[in-house]
Amino acid sequence: MPRAYRLALHAQFQTTNYYCVPASTAMSLSTFGIKVSQDTLARKMKTTIRGTGGDNAAEVMDGYLHPRRYDDRIVADVVGRPQILMQRVSYDVGTLRRAPIMQVWMEKLPWNQGRLRGQWIGHAILAYGYDQTAGTITVFDPWRPTGGVHTLPARVLAKALQIGAGMHYISRR
Repeated sequence: MPRAYRLALHAQFQTTNYYCVPASTAMSLSTFGIKVSQDTLARKMKTTIRGTGGDNAAEVMDGYLHPRRYDDRIVADVVGRPQILMQRVSYDVGTLRRAPIMQVWMEKLPWNQGRLRGQWIGHAILAYGYDQTAGTITVFDPWRPTGGVHTLPARVLAKALQIGAGMHYISRR
């Protein structure tokens, strides 16, 4: 696995305020050569104005990945543990050449601090690059007002991950 790698990504912003999971999933699936719209994913995931449940997202993702002999598994061992987060992102991005979804608290992302009202705002972003030497992970945040491409230390991202959720880890079946 290379010490640093960044995938070519077909980046897209979420089409509604509550489509962060469908947008992140569409981008992740594009790294498998799968093209599917946010609306189609939102319908399959039973997305509402309150968002998308993690279990629904994982089931839908697996529906696309299992025929290609991949699994999408939600792992929480990365929360607050930057070394494990870097290992998992490096494997998915650097070895498998796939972009995993990160489940974060939106207000804990550095580019949102001081810009949002509220706490524990669940959000999904996509990891698609890393640099082990620098200790950084590159993500795409699909929320248009502050999103886009951001590179941040793994230790900062690990602290922003949702407890009990963390990331969607991709592996071969």
